[in-house]
Amino acid sequence: MNFIQIVLFIFWLVVAFFALNKLSVFKHSGLKQSFLFCLFILKLLAGTFLILIYTYYYPDRQTADIYKYYDDAVVIHSAVYQDPSAYFGIVSGIDSESEHCKPYLDQMSNWAPHSEQWLAYAQTGDYNFFLSNRLITRIHAVLIPFSQGFIYTHGIFFNLFSMLGLVLFYRLLQEKLKPNTIAWMLFCVVPSTLLWCSGLLKDCLVFSAVCIFLYALFSSKSAIKIPQRIMILLFMTAVLLYTKFYVMAALAAPLIWSLSERYVFNQNRKRALVALALLIVGLLASPVGDKIAEVFSGKREEALKAAVFGDARNQCFYNNIDPTVGAMMQEVPTSLYQAFCFPMPWQSNGSPFILLASLENLLPIVLLVLLLLGIDKRKKLSSLEIGLLLYVLSLAFIIGFTTPVTGGLVRYKTAFFPFALLLLANRSLFIERSHNNSIVKLLEKIIKDTPKSNSEV
Repeated sequence: MNFIQIVLFIFWLVVAFFALNKLSVFKHSGLKQSFLFCLFILKLLAGTFLILIYTYYYPDRQTADIYKYYDDAVVIHSAVYQDPSAYFGIVSGIDSESEHCKPYLDQMSNWAPHSEQWLAYAQTGDYNFFLSNRLITRIHAVLIPFSQGFIYTHGIFFNLFSMLGLVLFYRLLQEKLKPNTIAWMLFCVVPSTLLWCSGLLKDCLVFSAVCIFLYALFSSKSAIKIPQRIMILLFMTAVLLYTKFYVMAALAAPLIWSLSERYVFNQNRKRALVALALLIVGLLASPVGDKIAEVFSGKREEALKAAVFGDARNQCFYNNIDPTVGAMMQEVPTSLYQAFCFPMPWQSNGSPFILLASLENLLPIVLLVLLLLGIDKRKKLSSLEIGLLLYVLSLAFIIGFTTPVTGGLVRYKTAFFPFALLLLANRSLFIERSHNNSIVKLLEKIIKDTPKSNSEV
């Protein structure tokens, strides 16, 4: 760390606060500026803590997720001074495999989809369809000139994008659900979500991209026009495909649901749901279903072999399944249970990080009990709630089915877990009544801006 790096860190931090204070999307979000500042600082601290974990708890930079992407980005950035055309070629993806780029590609440890050692060991199909490790490496390579190699500065840019997703999703919730304060706080400050979705990992990009995608899909009061809405949806789709394509696969259900309800069935939800159910059954019964089952089984086998190859601890399953639709469907209850409830506190095996994450898994159980004690029937079931439920269940199954390692499960579930907590908490009559509590009222005053500040972007 040198003087220039510190100056740049302070400069970009000031720029970020200026953006949070002046940009219309943040200024008229319905959230108080002071709350946005505090949340941004909290996310920066969480992201910094995650960097420190990967620096000191996982000292091998070749296997530490943050550094294996960042160190490859440093190699790409070195081309700026030696061969600028190679730098722009690798970053843009245009002619990135050419001869003048090869010396830099050969220096990178994680640019290839899989190592030769792994391919020789696994002997499975390559299910990294979109080379997802390369996007975040390219982002770091673009940011290094602005940070001069100070990795903590990158957290400012990542978290500003994360704040954009949170704010737009809050606007959508205010428009469609009017969520209670506890539901909103559970959504944005649950420890695992705060940690993993504030760091220099794919999870931060994925979480924000999902929020922005849902905003563009479901918001009807936004001033963005249809061409802009389509562009946002396409851009977020690209981000998700090139980070974690299975998250985009889970968003296919709410996408089809929303478009069919709005444009095909003229807001008739029952017909739209029946049509969606028939479409899913038809796909699974067709040859496409066999291909889907083959991909799922292959991805599960790949993950199981990766767990053995990496000497992973704390696995939640050890068996693969036959690549058939029937075998896949039989795993639905188990996969959903593992996604939502694994690990429990008694399954942490002495790991403090797994123990802390396992305590969060008690939250949906507690919220479900509170929901059974009383459902707020005054709130009409909205299209957004149905869409979120479809997304949560789809992604929970995919992750629970294909992720055998507890550590991975804890991290990957941040893409759906906060949405599930939000849905449960917002329907609980018990939680709704708690808003008469003086502490909750004070919290609401701290978070929410006055109604006169709300306007459309």
